[in-house]
Amino acid sequence: MISTSLAKISEVFTERGFSAAEAEAAATSSWLEMRAGANSLPLTAPLDDERSTNFVLSLGKLIVNSNPSDADVEIDGIKLQDKTNFAKWVRPGKHRLRLSKAEHETLEEEFEIKEGKKTQLEKNLPRKNQ
Repeated sequence: MISTSLAKISEVFTERGFSAAEAEAAATSSWLEMRAGANSLPLTAPLDDERSTNFVLSLGKLIVNSNPSDADVEIDGIKLQDKTNFAKWVRPGKHRLRLSKAEHETLEEEFEIKEGKKTQLEKNLPRKNQ
């Protein structure tokens, strides 16, 4: 399914300013999320070419960099395995970001992902006063 969708996904993502590698990463990442149930399509819906392509194209790319890097990341209260600095495909809408690292201030803020767009966040985590 992904191989037949990839050509269409690549074409649309290229039109939106993404590289072919980013399009392939989105397709692969989204397929794994659909299979795992996160952001899933209804179970009664067949995972046909059009539905899977539309699902992937609805995502936006989130890039989070922090200083210092290797901070723990939560999005919408869910702790990710990823640590900063990272990129991830996320469903559109408003989300809540939380970055934490030992001996540094915790950062919490809202951000918005737009369909088919990149959102890059550059965050500083100041050292805690000792």
